Amino acid sequence: MTQAIHELSEVILELTAKLQAVSKELAQSVDGLKGATDHLAVIDTLVAVGEIYEQHNEMKKRINTAYDLLSREIVPEAMRANKVKTVTVDGIGRVTISHRYSCSMIDKEPAMDWLRSNGLEGIIIETVNSATLSATAKDMLLNEGKEMPPELFKTGTTPYTSITKVSKQ
Repeated sequence: MTQAIHELSEVILELTAKLQAVSKELAQSVDGLKGATDHLAVIDTLVAVGEIYEQHNEMKKRINTAYDLLSREIVPEAMRANKVKTVTVDGIGRVTISHRYSCSMIDKEPAMDWLRSNGLEGIIIETVNSATLSATAKDMLLNEGKEMPPELFKTGTTPYTSITKVSKQ
């Protein structure tokens, strides 16, 4: 089992090095397209890079799942089996199994009331969702011709390309 683990680690390091090289080459190639005027060619490139992006996202999900499984289950179980709480590993550093706590509100209003009545009102923060604020600023500008006060809000626009698949007839 240990030999298989070491072989897997080496394969992962090799693949990572190749992916880094390819991604740098891709970034340089795309950067070289700045100023290109053949819009159909650059759209084809956008679609090709988009396909790579989607595949990368799928790979990233699988890698995240593997990392979480190793971090949350496999390594803690192996350390527990060896009665080890902390270990220093050459070339890596000190490895300790820690615990991350989480808490969320099931019913917001009664939960907020509970916090207030237990002297924890200081942790309650009023916020505005950033996507909602952006949409509001856009609507005000486009529908009413009014801008958000620049001394209070930073607004801006960023162009992007939208591609909608057209069904073939």
